[in-house]
Amino acid sequence: MKNIFLFLFPFLACSQPSTVIISGTIQTQNGLPMPATELVLSGDEYATTTTDAAGQYSFSVQPGQYTITPINRCPKLHGLDSADAKRVQLFLVNLVDFDNVCQWLAADMNNSAYVSTVDAACIMQGLLSNPAADYTLIDQNGVSWWSFIPEGWTHPQYNTFIVPAYPQSVSAYVAQDTVVNFTGFRNGDTNGSALPE
Repeated sequence: MKNIFLFLFPFLACSQPSTVIISGTIQTQNGLPMPATELVLSGDEYATTTTDAAGQYSFSVQPGQYTITPINRCPKLHGLDSADAKRVQLFLVNLVDFDNVCQWLAADMNNSAYVSTVDAACIMQGLLSNPAADYTLIDQNGVSWWSFIPEGWTHPQYNTFIVPAYPQSVSAYVAQDTVVNFTGFRNGDTNGSALPE
């Protein structure tokens, strides 16, 4: 019996837990919690949850391959004002830099991979209720949104005119309890003034 126990012990020590916790916090670029943000878990299991008042969420799943994607919808012009358009214009003539990577990504209002005068115009036209600007403000379902980057994601040269593609979800094989945090920013909000609702 002693030999059998010694043979099984390494197997037991290496076994995976039956469930793991994927949890984290969603906050704005200014560190404010983002309550009521939907999290979609896909992969080996599918689930959704919503962040609490502190911007925290949690999934209990079996170990496996997962993708976590945050989603937060908001009113069309939420958090946008003429100061956002002005900041884009000042950036384009090298009078200001963006304070952080979120403001820089938010400046690419039309998702063209470039910060340009078109982005400033899209913000202003939206504020003036020009329907032609809606393609940058709402999706095909008439919904506006926040964007998210995984906590810690940055770009070494974020104050350039070229805006790279950026991850808006995290995919990983999860074998133990894992923390996945995200930072949210409102598209077009180049001064970080948008507050979560």
